[in-house]
Formats: sequence, structure tokens, C-alpha cells
Amino acid sequence: MHAHVNKTPPPLESLLPIAPRGLCKLVDSMLAKSPENRPRSASEVAQKLGAFSKGSDLQTLVAKSISASRLEGKPTNHVTKPT
Repeated sequence: MHAHVNKTPPPLESLLPIAPRGLCKLVDSMLAKSPENRPRSASEVAQKLGAFSKGSDLQTLVAKSISASRLEGKPTNHVTKPT
């Protein structure tokens, strides 16, 4: 619990280097310890996320992320559909 309150999480870019820079900034801001550094509303987050989802196939993006993580030997915490 102490770390959750006091430690800054690693930047998304360090965990997923293929992620767009703007998306990394958004996620990092959402995890900011100080409320004034976080987005003010869910609609603000949704608006900013829209720029990254237009014309994208979410299933393909998730599959690429899982593949990249496995190639790097990193654990994947993605939820996948049962086959």
C-alpha cells in the first residue's frame, strides 16, 4: 500500500515502447499522484483516446502487443478470449 501511495509507476513508454507518445503521456497523466496533474473528467480521457482509436482494429492492436511482449519474454496481463 505504501508504494501505491508514494511511488510513481514506470512510464508506459518504458513498458510498451511501440505505444504512441501522446498515448503514453495520457496514461502517465491518468496515473499521476497529484489530482491536478490528472485529466479532469472521463469525457476528457475519452476525447483524447479517440485520436488513437480512429481507424484502428482493437483486436489487431492487442494481438500485436501480446506478440511483442512474448518476443521480449515479458509476461502478458492481457485478457484473451477462450478458444
